[in-house]
Amino acid sequence: MLISPPTGWKPPGRTLIIATLQRSGSTLLCEKMRSTGVLGDPKEYFNREEKTPTVERCTRIAASATPNGVAATKLFPSHFYELSRDIRLTEWFPDPGWIYLEGAIGSARQFPGQKHRRMVLGPARLLP
Repeated sequence: MLISPPTGWKPPGRTLIIATLQRSGSTLLCEKMRSTGVLGDPKEYFNREEKTPTVERCTRIAASATPNGVAATKLFPSHFYELSRDIRLTEWFPDPGWIYLEGAIGSARQFPGQKHRRMVLGPARLLP
């Protein structure tokens, strides 16, 4: 059974999700986004090595929002599939903006069922 947000849950004003693969340059992109002070604090909140419950991870993402209300996270395909067993991502973070980052190894287009509106950001593309 999927976990719904708790009563009183307040999602960030805007959520950005970096959908990518390992070794794609996503760490550099996250550092640059963080340095702007307005694009959230994107990290691998759903890293499998960390044994934190999904609800707590979602809470961390929301709490990491920059003063303008933007939160961000980085997802690899394995994170996405595991996460989808616990929650409906858009129930916790409505209408997220998706940044698909393609690296030299391959494409992050392995994320199913996302709406695609394009905005070019150099090698990364924002697809809200």
